Amino acid sequence: MMIKKTTAVVLLLLLAFFAAACGNNSVAEVNGEGITVAEFNDYWDNLKGIYEANNETLEDSAEMKETVVNQLVYYRLLKQAAKAKDCWPTEEETQTYFEEQLAALYGTYDEGLAEIETYRLDQNFFFNQYRYMLAEENIKDTLAAEEDLTVSIDAAQEIYDADPVSYNTRVVSHILIKPYAADDREVDTEGEGDPVYTDKEWQTAKERAEKIIKDLDSGASFVAMAVKYSDDTTTAAAGGKIDLTLTEDNTELEASFVSAAFSLDEAGEYTKAPVKTSYGYHIIYCDEALSPAHMDEVLAFISEEQRNTEKQSLLTTYMEAQKQAADIAYHYDLVQ
Repeated sequence: MMIKKTTAVVLLLLLAFFAAACGNNSVAEVNGEGITVAEFNDYWDNLKGIYEANNETLEDSAEMKETVVNQLVYYRLLKQAAKAKDCWPTEEETQTYFEEQLAALYGTYDEGLAEIETYRLDQNFFFNQYRYMLAEENIKDTLAAEEDLTVSIDAAQEIYDADPVSYNTRVVSHILIKPYAADDREVDTEGEGDPVYTDKEWQTAKERAEKIIKDLDSGASFVAMAVKYSDDTTTAAAGGKIDLTLTEDNTELEASFVSAAFSLDEAGEYTKAPVKTSYGYHIIYCDEALSPAHMDEVLAFISEEQRNTEKQSLLTTYMEAQKQAADIAYHYDLVQ
């Protein structure tokens, strides 16, 4: 059956129209791969939800929408680069990484999922974000292997010698035992409003702290004791963990506390006598220590830290090169 010439022309025009329509449904194309308006909307809606979860408002502006398009373009380039390097994460690899990261952030994987659910956010969105993060790690590892990237102990020693204070650190937990006024007496204050306790009240607090230390010596869990007994309501629920990496020149905590923390050179050590500050008596537990007493560990840490910095630099340079070499078309008007 013959098709009339006019009919053929109409069909060609229709095909051209549909091709243009398909192209116009992409907010960008990266090496021939389109990023759809639906993908943009999904990312935008989840980003908006994250802002709201943090009591903020996502700026509904042309500049912000262009930023989101640019981020989606980067993700597409990243996926293409990882596949070219044969290191795009599988579903199983991503799931393992996803579970590990949520557990690190929220204590357990299930608690992380519950947090996502609380704010009515899309679990698949977060899964995909972690897949991109893992892809970056995989590319960094691949590039580092190709470059035979290493940081010598001598180089690490030079970094340490230039700034030794930064590599003598502690991460600690504590149990605070405050003195309490006997017989509900009214407590006077001095200085910046610090309460004034009697010697007997201070002594009672010290004895309570000493009893806890004896329990720790007998094998009691520091975390459990902190949850049960610590008067620091900010850290007690977290087992006394202070969310701060201490250096010896730290001024956020009292000098007696910092000095006692740096007397602990090993993770797992705790102060064998109560440490007095204006708040009360503390039992301090060392969670992590970088100490000149273990210079091999310090240098290994510096070496790994420097290697990670150089790996990030390799990734940045590599992805910039991918972007420069790519065929990218932007259609910002579709999201305005």
